Amino acid sequence: IPLLSNFSADVSYIKLKTPKNIIIKVIRDIQISQDHIFIHEGLSEKVMVFDLSGNFIKQIGSQGRGPNEYINLRSFFVAKNNKDVFLYTGNSGNILKFNSNGEFVKKLFAFHYADYMYCIDTTFLFSGLWTDTRNMPGNIFQFTTTNTTGRILDSVPLPLYSIKNFREKALSFPGNFPSTKFNQCLLLYGLGEATIYYSSREGIIKSRYYLDFGKYYIQLEKRYVNLRIYNREASIV
Repeated sequence: IPLLSNFSADVSYIKLKTPKNIIIKVIRDIQISQDHIFIHEGLSEKVMVFDLSGNFIKQIGSQGRGPNEYINLRSFFVAKNNKDVFLYTGNSGNILKFNSNGEFVKKLFAFHYADYMYCIDTTFLFSGLWTDTRNMPGNIFQFTTTNTTGRILDSVPLPLYSIKNFREKALSFPGNFPSTKFNQCLLLYGLGEATIYYSSREGIIKSRYYLDFGKYYIQLEKRYVNLRIYNREASIV
């Protein structure tokens, strides 16, 4: 069983202290800067900010349909300067910038259909999909990097687009493609894929590692085709 002591020489526990009207039920992401803890709370769809002693400071973002509001928060990122916070909103695909006081600054641009948003310096990376793949003419990317204006720097297409007549098949949900920051680059892994890509600080995506699944490797066609329809037809026969 892996132990925390195998990975860290020092482990600290911080109890978060919130006001009575602030409730944390679903934690979707935690990011820690030099002096703050940022938590994506999934029930309120806001980013909650604490100091390193666990004291509540403020909330960032607002759920709704008004100006600078959103229906759901897909992901967020704290800039390297520890002053700017970027929210990626799933309903509109907008990237919203807030300052260190939690005040809205501006909308940068919109990028639709992604699940996660990351940032290195002035490069944004988007990964994952959360919609029907057969009705996505505007986005066929597994990973995409952009600059701060939304101009695409590099991209990797979804593997399912290599399947013949994929729009006529019952394709399953392609899965999430999370990223891990390591040594000033982002490691990118597609669910069930054999290749781990990485994105440099300049937004260039290249393959870095190849995973050998051996006899457990699942062919691309089987990985993305929904077999429930065929099972249902077989049971009727």
